[in-house]
Amino acid sequence: HGQYESGLELKFMKLLESCPQVKTYLEQPITFTFKKGREKVIYTPDFAVILESGEAFIVEIKDLTGMVDCRVQKKIEAIIEFCEELGFGFLLTDGRYTIRHLLDIKYNTDFEKELIARLSKEKRRTIFYNEFKELQISFNIKWIDLLAIVVVNNLSLYPFPFKLHRQNNYNIFRSIVIGRDI
Repeated sequence: HGQYESGLELKFMKLLESCPQVKTYLEQPITFTFKKGREKVIYTPDFAVILESGEAFIVEIKDLTGMVDCRVQKKIEAIIEFCEELGFGFLLTDGRYTIRHLLDIKYNTDFEKELIARLSKEKRRTIFYNEFKELQISFNIKWIDLLAIVVVNNLSLYPFPFKLHRQNNYNIFRSIVIGRDI
């Protein structure tokens, strides 16, 4: 195995090595720069994969929380544009699931309604960690339930430090990676 930065990446490398359709893969194959507001950000995706068919794609490995994080989604939009210029595909995964997995989670809809109602009270309403924790305890929900609700309702989540907003503006991410338009 080559270089990896997490257990998720190591598991993904083992998966690639066992897949007969994979001709080769490269860890941290390229570094490119993109603009984030006024600043330039240097970014290195986790993998490039070339299939026996000749198709190539860039892979970013994140856990489900990372996939839902708005800071990550902004970077992913830049990677998607980079991939489109080169004719590459793109995959965001934890090695087992993609963010679309969250669309299948059965969660407490009463919690969802309360969350949306609180976020809708004011135009730029933010829920911070203490308020979320109170709701989490009173509705007895799991973290993955929140992640699913964020994706289904197109909310903006910043997990660390925790902030939850009503509107997510990463439309390219939503249409390409999640496969849903607003």
